[in-house]
Amino acid sequence: MLLGAARYLAETRNFAGDAVVIFQPAEEGGAGAAAMIKDGLMDRFAIDQVYGMHNGPGIPLGSFAIRSGPIMASTDDINIRIEGLGGHAARPHISIDSVLVGAQLITALQSIVARSVDPLESAVISICEFHAGNARNVIPQTAELKGTVRTLTPEVKLLIAKRVREVVDGVAKMTGAKIDLDYVSKYPVTVNHAAQTDIATQVAKEIAGDANVHEMPPLMGAEDFSYMLEARPVRSFSVATATARACIIPPIISTTRRSCTARLLDQAGREHAGGVRRSAGRLLGNARLSERGCYAF
Repeated sequence: MLLGAARYLAETRNFAGDAVVIFQPAEEGGAGAAAMIKDGLMDRFAIDQVYGMHNGPGIPLGSFAIRSGPIMASTDDINIRIEGLGGHAARPHISIDSVLVGAQLITALQSIVARSVDPLESAVISICEFHAGNARNVIPQTAELKGTVRTLTPEVKLLIAKRVREVVDGVAKMTGAKIDLDYVSKYPVTVNHAAQTDIATQVAKEIAGDANVHEMPPLMGAEDFSYMLEARPVRSFSVATATARACIIPPIISTTRRSCTARLLDQAGREHAGGVRRSAGRLLGNARLSERGCYAF
């Protein structure tokens, strides 16, 4: 999708300003966006605005789904190792059952969303791995749990991290088991800036018509595009200096027409610089390739 858009832009020059096209690696858990920003992506290519498009299999063909504000959740990892006291299944009273401890932990962790998080906020705690034992009549010495936390605000993200630690400590004291928690803060919340969302919505309506542009609810999936949005806060978009540099990167827009990218760039450039000039840019064939795959043309 992105390579096709780059070819179209290079062939037609149908946009105002300069375009930076990013082929980002390692979105699924590898935080490729954060690595590229650390490498100097935004400053190296003088990027002022960032736009993203993402395939949406559940969205009707030829339509757009767009949202201002939080659009995708943050994600944290929960890794728990329980050490109890192994023993025979017929003599549980002289053991510390790591399976029972794990079950209590899973239940207690669910109470965080039910009783610690404001009902008007959104949060998910899912424990998706539980590994313990290898015999039907042996109480296992150890057990491991792994799961994920999803939230839509930084405040709820911090609250859940705090409560998970408190719950783990409480279950350890209650059961006598040793419980090690490795809580890893990962992707932040993906928050779309209002001004740039308005531009994308306007372009989408020009292409697909008002009836095919929808405001979508937030998704509890996570996306490391959030790092790109953190790197370019709203205030940088409100200053009209020279021509804009807009970054197109593979959320959430679904379309079948490649002219969307050109129109988005053109509109973004005019909003940012008043459409003072139309830049020819550089041919994709003469593009510069960074260590992590960023083409500028």
